[in-house]
Parts: sequence; structure tokens; C-alpha cells
Amino acid sequence: MITLPKEHNELFFARGCLDLSAVCYTDPKGNLWNSIMGGDVIDEKHYIDSIMDFIKKHSDKRLYCIDKYEAHNQEINNNKKFRILIELTKQGKLDIMFGGSGYSKVDYPFKKINYWLGNNARRNLPLEPRKFEKHFLYMNRMKKLHRWELFQNMYIHSHLEDCYWSWSADNPKDPIHKSVEGIPIDDDNSYRENDILEQFKTSFCSIVTETFYYVDEHTKGVCFPTEKTEKCFVAGHPFIMYSTPYYLHGLRQMGFRTFGSWWDESYDEELNPEKRREKILTVIRKLRNRPLIDLEKMYKEMKLTLIHNQKVNDDFQNRKNRAGWSFVHEYEDIAYGKHEINKGKRVL
Repeated sequence: MITLPKEHNELFFARGCLDLSAVCYTDPKGNLWNSIMGGDVIDEKHYIDSIMDFIKKHSDKRLYCIDKYEAHNQEINNNKKFRILIELTKQGKLDIMFGGSGYSKVDYPFKKINYWLGNNARRNLPLEPRKFEKHFLYMNRMKKLHRWELFQNMYIHSHLEDCYWSWSADNPKDPIHKSVEGIPIDDDNSYRENDILEQFKTSFCSIVTETFYYVDEHTKGVCFPTEKTEKCFVAGHPFIMYSTPYYLHGLRQMGFRTFGSWWDESYDEELNPEKRREKILTVIRKLRNRPLIDLEKMYKEMKLTLIHNQKVNDDFQNRKNRAGWSFVHEYEDIAYGKHEINKGKRVL
């Protein structure tokens, strides 16, 4: 049985629209799922019949199914409830528009959305001259293979000496297990992921280790800006992006400006993940060799770029619907050939 949630903002995110991902589903065993994004399908026929009955009662609504938090390949990563709706739509039995931050070049109706950009726009830091104590702010909470590969290089070559940095080790007693702000790195403190730290003011540049790095069948190398990127806009912080190829290109398509006038951003166009990492490390090494007083002067030169990025991020906030997300029309995903998909295991 499908029922409405208590809070309707997620469900009826705009006039005449209904997001099926926000409905509640009770399966034949009496298990209540507050979203079709959770749980598996015990009885496929029961689930499909429940969906069809619910849709008939809301035939006046335009149907959507939104995965707003992640950038999944929805046909691979999302649970079976979601995948069934995709299949029924491809068969012409349902008319649903799907949405998410994931790869958009798919064979079913799909619109790109943004959830993370604009979330902290009301907290913009003033862009006044700053005195730097460190070259970089380099934060890592959730351990992933691509982050570990960069962290090893940063550690071995002593780049961490010029960073405010954090790392989540398996053993909390490990010397490399540390946070920037002294708050334990654990799930109990994950709500602080949007904090705009004081260290943004006393460091020159962020090294942003985004959610995705490799181009694989799950991500298709999608440009997926999260709170990690958005905090740089809010804080007025230059950035080096450790992410998928053409990530900076994607940000520029969305209206943001990057920092190619001050350092080499050709790493953004490098498809080979090892070569891209080395190009990023070269940028880090060159900036690390600059005295902080030089970087303070460089920061002043960047003021118009940083102000522009704050304004674009503000606009993303202003566009959001009552469910906290918006459609993105400016960005088009890069279509990679099969030979450009990185092979191999990508987990730590």
C-alpha cells in the first residue's frame, strides 16, 4: 500500500507535480518504508499494483521520481523499487520524469537536478584581505580509494606540513586520524559537514577531494558538486579540484569561475587518473613553494572571481523548490567512449 508522508514538501515539490520517491510504501509483511528509496521488494506484483493504484488517485499530477542526494547510475545503484519504475517507464506503462545528479545521457526521461549547491549561501564570508597561516585546507572524512591515493602522496612528500588537514583512519588511535577542527570524525558528527570553518580564513586554497574521481560504469565521470565544493564558494576560497575529468568544465558551464589565470588547470582535461593526480600534485607543489605573503597578494587579485562565485551560488539557492532542490539546465554531461571507462576495482 502507498500512503502520503506526514510532510508534503518533498512529495508535492511544485504545483501540479508529485515525486514518487517521497511516498511511503507498506509491503505485504507490514514493513513501512518512508521512501521507495529504502528497502528491497518482497512481492513485486504487490508493489507494482500499489504504485498503479496510487497513480490513478493522483492522475492530475505530473509524475517525477527524484534521487536528490547522490549521483547514482539509477539503473545500477538504486534499489529495485526505483529500478522497477524505470523499467515500467521504458515500457511505456508509466509516464515518469526521473531526476538526479547522476549521468543524464540515458534512454528514459531524465532531468539533471542540484541539491548541494546553494545550501550555505546565507552564510557567505566577507571577502576582505586575509592573513594566511597555511597554504591549503585539505579535508577528508569518508575514506575512499582515490582519497587514500592522494593522501599517501601528500603524506610522503610532507605536503601536509603546509595544510590544515583531516583524515579518517581505521584505527582512531592512528596518528593520521585527525580532524581540522578537533571534532571526532564519526557518524555522530556528520551533521557538521556543512560547517564553514575558521580555517577557510587563514588558509589560501582548498584541495577538494570530491565524491567521485574515477570514470566508471557507476558514475560515468559525472560532474557532481557536493557540499565540499559549495563551501569554497561560500567561504570565498580558491580551489584545486581532485575529481572526475572535466569537473572544472562542468562548474564553468553552471556559471562559476575557476582559477586558470593563476595556475595550470589542464589537469581537468586529463582522462588518465594517475596522470591527472600527478598534474594536480604539480600544482600543489608549485603553490606550496610560494611564500604566504605572495599568496595573500594573489588572493586580492582573485576578489572579483570569488565574489562572482558567491553570487552564482546564491542564485542556486534562490532557484530551489520547497523540497530543497532545483533543475539544472546549464550543464551537459560528457559522453565517454568505452575505452575511456576506467577498469578495475575502485574500493579501499
